[in-house]
Amino acid sequence: MSGLQGLNNPPPKYPARAVRRREEGVVELKILVEPDGTAGKVTVVKSSGHRALDKAAIEAVEQWKFKPARRGSTPIRGYALQSISFKLPD
Repeated sequence: MSGLQGLNNPPPKYPARAVRRREEGVVELKILVEPDGTAGKVTVVKSSGHRALDKAAIEAVEQWKFKPARRGSTPIRGYALQSISFKLPD
């Protein structure tokens, strides 16, 4: 799962409902990175405990671009692990 890099991807938007409810947490995702650098299947490895935060993380990562793994000079599919933290200001 190494050799994969994100390319200046924006952080997920904090869901308004989660802000109102003061929900925080960390979502751990497993991302299948396609040879063209797009995210294929994105799955939750560890939930934040809040469905809205998990969903926001998945939706953001599905739009991200990555530097794919390579075999020689050929881009190949590979997996990346990504933790996304949702923390409200004090």
